[in-house]
Amino acid sequence: MIAKWGDWGECYFDHFSKFCENPIGRKVFEQDSVMPSIQILFYDKVFENCRVFCSLGLSHYFLELRELAEVVVVVDESWDDVPYILSNILFFMIKEHIMLEQGVSISGIRKLNPNFTKKFDKAALYFSKPQGFPTDFERVKCVGCKSAGTVYSASFISQEEHNFYCEHGAEDFEERLEFKEVDPFNLRRLSSV
Repeated sequence: MIAKWGDWGECYFDHFSKFCENPIGRKVFEQDSVMPSIQILFYDKVFENCRVFCSLGLSHYFLELRELAEVVVVVDESWDDVPYILSNILFFMIKEHIMLEQGVSISGIRKLNPNFTKKFDKAALYFSKPQGFPTDFERVKCVGCKSAGTVYSASFISQEEHNFYCEHGAEDFEERLEFKEVDPFNLRRLSSV
């Protein structure tokens, strides 16, 4: 049984509240007047000197993305830019029916926000398992449902890292990030490639 979206929206909101407490704000994004909106919720005091951004409403699009999921982004600065970038990347994935799963990288930030790319040398979002959270943060249970929802983490990566991912695949890319001890929350970190 799959719960209707209202149930999943409440389940995801409760899940985020359990791990991140209360949101300090939110922004709502719409692709058009017909499609469901995506909210980006903001949380402070989860990680030192960082802000956590969580999508809410992405689970409306489980047929397009072939996954019942929401996305979390954690960064140490540029907090005004992240909701717009994240929501646009998610709407692009919905429009193109790109499966949301671990090991997906979506470029295009340079077109969305050239100043962000220039300032931080980050041109893509890479989706993986949540980083820095307890292991049970990744799975969301909803009362009355046999299946569970998923939470993915999205991290900003450089164009060179995105190219490496495209050439070598997700497994080699993640091994490289681990070997280089990359801090995914640090926007000013140097490229691992």
